[in-house]
Amino acid sequence: MTALIGAFSEFGLMGIMGYMTALVVNLENREYDYLAEAGYELAALNFLAGGVITGNSQDVRPDAGAETFGEVGLRGVFGPMLSDLVWDVPEDEQFDRARTFIDEYHDTYDGRIRATINSHDDWSCTRQLWERTADLAEEYPDLLVHTHLLELEESNTMARSNGAKDSIALLNDVGLLDDRLVAAHFRLADDEDIHGLEREWVITSRPNHCTARECSRDGSRRFRDEPRTSSGLSEKRAERDCELDRKCSLRCACPV
Repeated sequence: MTALIGAFSEFGLMGIMGYMTALVVNLENREYDYLAEAGYELAALNFLAGGVITGNSQDVRPDAGAETFGEVGLRGVFGPMLSDLVWDVPEDEQFDRARTFIDEYHDTYDGRIRATINSHDDWSCTRQLWERTADLAEEYPDLLVHTHLLELEESNTMARSNGAKDSIALLNDVGLLDDRLVAAHFRLADDEDIHGLEREWVITSRPNHCTARECSRDGSRRFRDEPRTSSGLSEKRAERDCELDRKCSLRCACPV
C-alpha cells in the first residue's frame, strides 16, 4: 500500500512515512485485521510462486505473518516492532507484547517460524529504548535483533542526539553490534560503516528486505539458506542484481 501511494501520489518521503505511521496505528488497534491477514496471504503466495522459502517482517501484527507463513509451509522470522517516538503505545506494554510473541511463536511450526527482537529503526528510537532492547536480547540469547539501519538522512542525526557518534556507534555503545544483528536497508552507509559491520559479521539485507549476502570473518561471501536471513529474491536474481549494480557492496556490506 505504501508503495502504491508513493507511485501515484505527490507525497514526498516524509509524507509517505507519515501516512505509514497512521496506518500502523490503525493496524495496532486491530481495525484492519483483514488487511494485515490479506497482505500476509498475498506475500506468502508471491513467495511460493517465486520459489522463495524464507521471509522476515517486524510490524504490529507479526502473529498474522507467523501463522500464515507457518501454515503454508514457509519459513520466517517475525516480531513486533518497538519504537518510543512514532508509536503511541507505552514502552512497557510494547516490551510485554514482544515477550508474549516470543514465548508463543518462537521455534514453532516444526522450527520454521522464529521470533526476532525488533527496535524498528535508528531514527525513531531513543537510547533508552535501545538499552532496553539490549536487555531483552540478553534474556533471549538465541534470538536475532532486527532493525532498519541507516535508512534515512535523519538516522545519524538521531544517533548524535542520543549521545553517540553515529548510528553504528550507538548500537556498539549499547552492546548490539554483533553477529545477531540483522540490519535492513543500510542505504546511506559509507565505506567506514561497511567495514565496521563486516568486522562484526552483521547480517545486512538490501533496501527491499530481500536475500542478503553475508560477509564471514575470512572475507568470503555466501548466501544463507536458513531462517536467520531475510529472503525475497532467488540467489540467481540476487547475483544478477549485484552484477548490474556495483553499489551492492554498500548495501550488502560485502566486498564486490
